[in-house]
Formats: sequence, structure tokens, C-alpha cells
Amino acid sequence: MQGSPLQRRPETRKHALSPALDAIPVSGSVADTDGRASRGSTQDRLLLDRYDRWADHYDVALGQYSKATLAMAVRLLEPLPRRILDVACGTGLLTESLAAAFRRRQNDPAGEPECRPGSLEVIGIDVSESMLRKARERVRSYTSDRVRARFYRGRAEEIPLPDHSMQAIVIANAFHLIRDPEASLAECRRVLVPGGSLVVIDWCRDFLSMRALAWLLRATQRLQRRVETSARMLERIRQAGFTVQHGFRFRVRPAWGLMAFRALLPTCDTPSWSRNEPSR
Repeated sequence: MQGSPLQRRPETRKHALSPALDAIPVSGSVADTDGRASRGSTQDRLLLDRYDRWADHYDVALGQYSKATLAMAVRLLEPLPRRILDVACGTGLLTESLAAAFRRRQNDPAGEPECRPGSLEVIGIDVSESMLRKARERVRSYTSDRVRARFYRGRAEEIPLPDHSMQAIVIANAFHLIRDPEASLAECRRVLVPGGSLVVIDWCRDFLSMRALAWLLRATQRLQRRVETSARMLERIRQAGFTVQHGFRFRVRPAWGLMAFRALLPTCDTPSWSRNEPSR
């Protein structure tokens, strides 16, 4: 796996369109603020309490880090599909970045038509109602007839959407907090259309700084994080039945070492993975 920056937009497959966003039924449990996420294990409660407390300060404390990592997620998604699920959406920063990318594509007369979807529809799920409240406040500034977003209470292990209802799923800056990674990847496989894209960006244990951070957090906090190597993440994604197109490591400032993967839910003609990053 390479460590240099992403050099060109990775290719994506064209997907059959699923029903209109309003037609997607969402499990009632995600709207229940006293739902199973708050009644779960000690780790679930610690996670919920942490991000409920952080909601009002998250964008100030980690906004620049989040924007840099989410910009990578947007580039891995391009050309943008019409229907995207943001797992662990937090305060809605990814949806805001996707809306900005959509507007740029629409306003680029030199852009290729297939890179300009007619509309963008995003669903975000998160365990923290406080984070979702901030996301809903943010969405008012950029939604329109062609850019739509909704946010719901939900977990990666139990995505409250029907089978084959999304064209792409992003899990950014959150996989190290997911309690059951196998269940979450199985849910991604269930929810994606055939040929749909999965983008995962997360902390990477390959970097000395991240191994040190993992040790420090384990020694000082009760909330557990699972900081994995890029090889282990690649193995997880493949074992879940995805075909990995791109995988690489990158840094956000000296301290943050991350890994990024783009994978496809296979169809009969899905291309195999290369260890090289996309190049221009």
C-alpha cells in the first residue's frame, strides 16, 4: 500500500436508481431517542454519553481534521452517486462536503455529463441525538430541490434501511468505535445495490503516532477503540464479500495517520483490486 496523496478520481460503476428518498422506509427504532443504542452495553453508553457531551464543541475541536479526512472520502466516491448513506454521520460535515461537491459538478461546464448527477440524496445515521440535532441544523443552509438530506438515530450494526436501497456508503472516522465490525460490514453489504461503493476511512495502526495514541486512550479512558492495521482492515472488507478497488495510507498533519479504502459490492463484471493508488 502506498502513502502518497490520492492522485486522481477513482472510477466508479453506474448504478440502477433506487426509489425516491421519501419512499425509503426507515425503521421506527432509529427515531426513538430512548432506543436500543442508549440501552446497550457499557461501551454503548460511554460512546453515547461522550458524543452527546461533545456535540456543541465537536466542529471547533475536530472540524479541521474532519474536513481533511472527509475531503478524501468525497474524492473516493467520485463521480458522485445519487444516493449515499453516511454511517456515524456526527454533525453532518460529510453531507455538507458532498453538497458542495455536487454544486461544483453542476457548475462546471467542462465536466463530463456522467460526473454530474441530477440530484443528490444523503441519509445520515448516528447513535447520538445531540450530534444529529447539529446535523439537522447544518442541513438547512445547503439543501434544495436537488440536494436533500435526512438524519436518523441508528447504529452501523443495524442500519435502519431496506435491502439494496443505497448506491454508496461511507464510514469515516468511526470504524474504530464500532462494537461489531463484522455485523456492520454485513449490514453495508445488505443495504448497497449490486455494484455499490463502500468507502472506509479510519485511524491506522501502521503509524507509530497512532499506536501511541491507542495506548494512551486505553490507559486513560474507559471507552474502547479498536485501532487496526491496514492489512487487517483490508482482510475484514474482503471477508465481508467486497472487492477492494483502492487502499492506501495517508496523514492529516504529522500526528494523524489514517487508511482509506474504496470497495465495491461485486457484480459479475466487477474489476479486481490493485495495490496501487489511483493515478492521474
